[in-house]
Amino acid sequence: MVLSGLNRGAPGPFAAERKMSAMKEEFVSIYRPLDEVTANIIKLTLEEAGIRAIVRPYHSSWFDGIFVPAEGSWGEVLVSEEDADRAAALLRDHTEVEANHGQESENEE
Repeated sequence: MVLSGLNRGAPGPFAAERKMSAMKEEFVSIYRPLDEVTANIIKLTLEEAGIRAIVRPYHSSWFDGIFVPAEGSWGEVLVSEEDADRAAALLRDHTEVEANHGQESENEE
């Protein structure tokens, strides 16, 4: 039986999941953003601090975000278990800076 067009060397749709499970590191969720933009900002913030981060969306393109209200978030940001405390502290500091900046803007008016 010949399967035309099948490239056995190409990764399948679940290659990333297999790769993650094959890694020795355990990843934990540290943040559940409401949208993709926020997820990527958090990921970049962590990576700039030297913390490897993975964005895992809950949605499927088939359902176009239908599960976001049920899940309460768009997805999650994962970091290695050993970096979790440092990542959480960084995000806590980052959100405090943003909150304080917002308050300063309101006080200026």
